[in-house]
Amino acid sequence: MFPITALLAAWLSFAPATSPTVSQPLSTEPARMGNAARRLSKRDISDIQRVLASAGKATKLFLIIGGETPQHHYVVYGYLSNESGKGEFRRCDKVLITRMSSRARWIISLMGEKSGGTCAQVATSGQSLDSFASDRDVSQPFWLIGEFPDSDVISVVRYLRSGPPTNRFGERVPDQWPIHQIYRALDGESIVVVLLAPNEYSGLSIFLKREGDTWRIEQTYNWVS
Repeated sequence: MFPITALLAAWLSFAPATSPTVSQPLSTEPARMGNAARRLSKRDISDIQRVLASAGKATKLFLIIGGETPQHHYVVYGYLSNESGKGEFRRCDKVLITRMSSRARWIISLMGEKSGGTCAQVATSGQSLDSFASDRDVSQPFWLIGEFPDSDVISVVRYLRSGPPTNRFGERVPDQWPIHQIYRALDGESIVVVLLAPNEYSGLSIFLKREGDTWRIEQTYNWVS
């Protein structure tokens, strides 16, 4: 199943996530990923934060992905959290924020677990959860679908970032590909991790099972949209 939503694909078509740098947050301003997000004005950001507060989502907005489409519609994904960005792990919420033109009101759609709105982050060594070195920073938030102990999520992510072999031919997990989502397979035991390739329209799905204190890769699937 292709894991990228139609709206996400829409803004990616005009704001590729291959830019080498990310705008870092000021004291109250969120980080931004993608050229479209970086084109949002300070007034846009203030308006978005004001609408979030009026909708009862006064938690910290720490990351924005998206921006204005060629049709002058605005499609923004915002990541919110009450937790500090200084630890190793945190869960966060994802919201969809849209408006039809620069004169229209921003509209917030809360994204629940069924649509992948429950997210998580695992920091890279020595890096704050609020800091992103590039648009493909591996510490960016990912979907977390289903119930998982924090320790399991952290250990799975750490294991895959170590670049373990995927098969007997020595091919390894691409440790610089960011995680898009983690969910349980239909067998109820395996954990599936979906990685995004650089073009964002393909990637790798990895099925893992716990093996003692670590994990074992059972199978992998390459997918293309």
